[in-house]
Parts: sequence; C-alpha cells; structure tokens
Amino acid sequence: MAALQTDAVVVGGGLAGIVTALELLRAGQRVILVDRDTPERLGGLALWAFGGMALVGTPLQARMKIPDTPERALADWLRFGELSPHDVWPQAWARDYAEHSRSRVYDWLTQEGVKFMPAVNWVERGLHGEGNSLPRYNVVWGTSRELTRRMIEEMYRANAGGRLTLLNRH
Repeated sequence: MAALQTDAVVVGGGLAGIVTALELLRAGQRVILVDRDTPERLGGLALWAFGGMALVGTPLQARMKIPDTPERALADWLRFGELSPHDVWPQAWARDYAEHSRSRVYDWLTQEGVKFMPAVNWVERGLHGEGNSLPRYNVVWGTSRELTRRMIEEMYRANAGGRLTLLNRH
C-alpha cells in the first residue's frame, strides 16, 4: 500500500468514530477512518443498539414536567457510580456530561435532523434503590440504527474533495 497523507486518523468505525470523522471533515481536515469490519457493518455495535441516551434537561423532559438539572443528575451519578473522591477524571467527565449533554448531544443531534420519541423513560429507577431519581432516557426515533445511518450519510456528504479515506478490515 502506498503511503497515505492525512491530517487525522480515527480508529474505529463505530458511532463515536463516525461522528469524529464527520466533525473533522466539516473542519476541512483530511481523515483516515480505520475500521476492523466490512463496509456494510460500518457503525459497529450502534447498528444493533436500542438508541436511548441519558440526557439532562432536554425539551422532552420539560414538556413532561420532569424537573431535571445538571446538579441533580451529577448527584445521582456520583451516588450510584461508585466513584471514589480520588477519581478526579471520572468525576470531571461526569460533571461535564451532566452540564453539557443537552447542548452537545441532544441539541447537536436535533440540528442534524435526528428525532426523539415523544417520551422520556427511566434508565435505572432510584425510587426503590440506587439509580436515577427521575427519567432521563431519551430514545432516538428509529433506534440507534437510524441514528448511525444518518451519521454515515452526513460523513459521506461532508467528504468534499475526497478528503475521507475509509480503510475497512484493518
């Protein structure tokens, strides 16, 4: 194989890798996406997942009068997440996700045309033990398969000038 020139290498063609490649392409970067599977299985396990996400403070929660806040979500997650006070980076990630999952996940996906089911469900119930103290599970319309297909389409659409090299079975 000839040497390849690129700005970024993304390892893994699951949903996270696809979205990373999409954002890099939109930023004008040349991208190599390396995936272990066949082209028809691009998307990995996300092709088979249900498609729900624990999100905080979404419009769907507001419509259902679910009074969620980043502070409440973080308290729930720290309570049942078994994090030590010394787990600095996991706690920082939990705080960042609780504070920004609405804008960085829910809002971003809706701007991409992804729709959510009109109800918010429980992830783990905290009513009879540890878990979330209120519903946070926002489910993608069409499951994760539809989400993955949409992100793959957007990744290819962002591939102006052939800046994406997809290496399957690597």
